[in-house]
Amino acid sequence: MTFSRFRVNIPTASSDRTGGGLESEMTLEQQYPPPPRFLVHRKIRNSLIVTAVAIATIASIVYLTACAGAPPCGDGPIAPKDLGNAANPAWSPDGERIAFDTDRDGDRDIYVTDIDGSVGRNLTKQSKRDDRRPSWSPDGSMIVFDSDNDIFIVDADGAEISQVTDSDRNFAPTWSPDGTKIAFASDRDGDWDIFVMDTDGTNIRRFTDSTADDITPAWSPDGTEIAFASERDGDWDIFIINADGSDVVSVVDSPDEDTFPTWSPDGSRIAFTSDRDGDQDIFTVSADGSGTVRMTDTLSVDTLPVWSPDGKCIAFASEQSSGRSYIDVIQAEVSGTGEAVEDSSSRRFRGR
Repeated sequence: MTFSRFRVNIPTASSDRTGGGLESEMTLEQQYPPPPRFLVHRKIRNSLIVTAVAIATIASIVYLTACAGAPPCGDGPIAPKDLGNAANPAWSPDGERIAFDTDRDGDRDIYVTDIDGSVGRNLTKQSKRDDRRPSWSPDGSMIVFDSDNDIFIVDADGAEISQVTDSDRNFAPTWSPDGTKIAFASDRDGDWDIFVMDTDGTNIRRFTDSTADDITPAWSPDGTEIAFASERDGDWDIFIINADGSDVVSVVDSPDEDTFPTWSPDGSRIAFTSDRDGDQDIFTVSADGSGTVRMTDTLSVDTLPVWSPDGKCIAFASEQSSGRSYIDVIQAEVSGTGEAVEDSSSRRFRGR
């Protein structure tokens, strides 16, 4: 059976930044509406660039698979039933809430729900833009996100929204562990690179300077390093750069497409997406590049891993052969033999 892939169509640098920005469409055996921006493309041509940190959810609900012994993983739906096309889940620092974006109310908005799905609130309902890719501040009081090529911050209760950038194309923002900086990807200097700025949008510094594209930054838990995906070696691989902009080091280097790095809470491992065995699956690797472990082994497209705050679980987006996508959770434990530890009690909650 053939499973879907996503084709990413990106305007050139000369495109009007107000004319839709980073657009993508999904190529399926059956045709569906264009999904949120998402990367799983295998060989990206020079005229294309991966847009980012989003998975299409054709289903109308986001679900979790229970993860034994890890309360933050929950044991049921993490959002109201009529959720629309949801994407980009992000755990709050205390593990009690989930932020995500959805088109439930028309355009894409940032929602927050309790981990048990009992409360769902639209934080950006007044916005007429497409709001995507939320990332929590370390104290859980604010959420940074990108919206039609700019970066905004919203209070966690939705009380106030402030615009942080107002030029070029900027996406995939992520808060530094000390709460003073935001890393993001931008093509303001031609190709896509990693930048860091203060949380008020000032003091913008370019951290990578490659003729290839560098995207999807992820801070290490101690704030001393940033992992990111880059095609500087001809295909997408995972790299780490020091938080002062020095010493770019390759962590995952394979002839396949390795993307979406995310750190474990203790900084010892990095989870990422790879198509090295055919379909996209979730892998983890030690921060020094050793000990790669395959965490999922399914016929679905598994991508966008996110570690739970307690480090016990990894959430990820999983597209099934039916075209429906779920947010699943697996145990993050690796056995002494270097294999993923299976949780026999896990189960997927399906729609009604």
